This record gives sequence, C-alpha cells and structure tokens, in this order.
Amino acid sequence: MAATLSLSSLFTNPSFESHLLQNLKTPSPLHILQKSQLCFMRSKNQVRSELSSFENCRQWHLNSMSETRDHIQFIHNSIATTMAAASLNPSPSKNSKKVCLFYCAETKALAERVAAESDAIELRNISWRTFDDGFPNLFISNAHGIRERMEEEGDVATAFTLARILSNIPISRGGPTSLVTFDIHALQERFYFGDNVLPCFESGIPLLMNRLQQLPDSENISIAFPDDGAWKRFHKQLQHFPVIICTKVREGNQRFVRLKEGNPRGRHVVIVDDLVQSGGTLIECQKVLADKGAAKISAYVTHGIFPNSSWQRFEHDNGGVPDRGLTYFWITDSCPLTVKEVKNKPPFEVLSLAGSIAASLQI
Repeated sequence: MAATLSLSSLFTNPSFESHLLQNLKTPSPLHILQKSQLCFMRSKNQVRSELSSFENCRQWHLNSMSETRDHIQFIHNSIATTMAAASLNPSPSKNSKKVCLFYCAETKALAERVAAESDAIELRNISWRTFDDGFPNLFISNAHGIRERMEEEGDVATAFTLARILSNIPISRGGPTSLVTFDIHALQERFYFGDNVLPCFESGIPLLMNRLQQLPDSENISIAFPDDGAWKRFHKQLQHFPVIICTKVREGNQRFVRLKEGNPRGRHVVIVDDLVQSGGTLIECQKVLADKGAAKISAYVTHGIFPNSSWQRFEHDNGGVPDRGLTYFWITDSCPLTVKEVKNKPPFEVLSLAGSIAASLQI
C-alpha cells in the first residue's frame, strides 16, 4: 500500500538532510524509508520533507524528534502500542497485590467491612449448606462439634478433616491461597494443612488490648485464664498484665473450677479464652473470681459460637456486682450468627476483625 505523507518542521541544523539520508542507508525497525521516497526543500532555516510513498503506512507513525531537531524517528505501530500500554498501566507496587476474598452469605457483612479497608480487595461469594449452629455442613456425621482427637470408634477428627479439605484449594496464578485463621483452637492444628495453601495464623488479642486501654480503670486490669491451655496460648501476648490462672479439677463424675494462681481481690478481672460454646467453664470461673473478691469481671473470646443461643446464660452485672454477671463480654465478628443475636445486648460488645484481616492479607 502506498501513501503520501508530508512532514514540516523547523531545523537549525543545516546538515539535517544528509544526516537523515545517512541513517536511511541501514534499514531497521525505526528507519524504513528509501532515498528515492524523500525530497527536501529549503527556505532559509526551514526544511520541508515530503514522503512520496510509504509502504504499509498504517503500521508506522512518527514517534518523536530530538531536541536538537537533527533527526526524526518512525516506529512500528505494534511497538508503539506496547509502549503506550506500558505507560498507561505501570507495574504495580511490590508491596501491593490484588486479592479475591471469598465469603459465604453469613459472612457478607464482615467481608464488606474487610473490602472497605482497601481498594485492592475484590469480593467473591460462595455458598454451602450449614448445620443449625451455622457450622458448614461437610456431610460428616456428627461433625457439629470441635474435635482434635478421636475418643470413640467412628469419631471424626473434625479439625483435621476440615484442614485437609481446605488444603485442596487449587493453586491460583498468584500462588497458593492464603488461609487466615484467628486464634486456632489447638496449636498443633497449624500442622494439619497441606502444602497447596498458605496458612496464616493471627490473633484477636490486639483488639482486646486496644479496648482495655480505653477503659477508665485500665490501670486496674488483671487477666484470668480459665485453664492451662488458655494460658499457654495467650500469656505471652498479655504478659504486661497481672495474671490469674484457674484450673479444672475432677471430683468423681463432676468437674470444678479452682483458683490455681494469682489474686483477683479488688481488680477488674478479664477472663480470656479462644472460644466459648455452652459457657459453663466461663461461668464457673466467674463465680470463683467473685468469691475471691474481684471488683469487676469481664470476658473475652475470639470466637463466640454459643450453640442453641447459650449466650443467654450470661447476664450483665448492672453496675459492678460481679457475682451477678459480667461488666463486658467481648467477642469478635468471626461468628456472624452470634453477632446478629447479641447486638445491643449488654454485656456483649463486638470487636471487628475487618482491619486485622485486611492487614494479614498484606494489602
């Protein structure tokens, strides 16, 4: 295909014509013209070049002229398109990445709060059947409880089974899928996951510490652990507070909570654990602390499961009477069904994990 193209510009360098013709001797992607295709007209310091024919003209265009105006440059459109795309779409920062966050219907509100923390989070939804307490129905008989070990023949190690299912999420183009777990129930469960996923273990304790600093009696706080397991999980994160440790003692067929270490007298005692279901252990711990002279008693759990609305067992202390109830009961929004039930019902307060989840995704 032939075409006629005219280029006009001012040149202060009188050797422009010879310079251009000299560059045309060696063909390249940037110089494809032949001498016979150019003619020059001088008028004082102006040079006018006329291109009489240009094969495949739609594939080439004038790219630029140097500041000294002694040469011009033609470039193929395919190269120009790539350069333009690169300039319009700069490579993303090494410290940011696009994240697809999947949520089920029950966690939609939490997912939206997480996405609000960063423009880099894109929401996707999934659906599954659930048991009455909201736990995913994985088609495992009697899998509604939390089991790290098998006690009877036929029992299913629920935690291990769920970890193996999640470990089979396919690897994406960006690498293994990140699984963010807050305050895993048993520390050995972190080793249940396979190599196809990237488990990230976080804690809700920083949310609790931030809330405690806001209390008017923040200088009078003591931390109580309902058993040795809770102490092992959390004591390093809460080592700046006076510590009280309770223990479970079996007498016959019954189990009782006893004070093992620490003095709660006159203190605002906060019971800390990873989760609560029926709440029996927390209530027994509360009674022991009240008998030992605690001025106020509150509680924190990361996961407020409360099957069958067992949260109703926890009363508000109505002004600091610890044997009647709790001053505060802090939970996170990891269990959306519970959050919906306890909203605006003292002593419950919800601490959102949205900001912590967004941070753990390295947004």
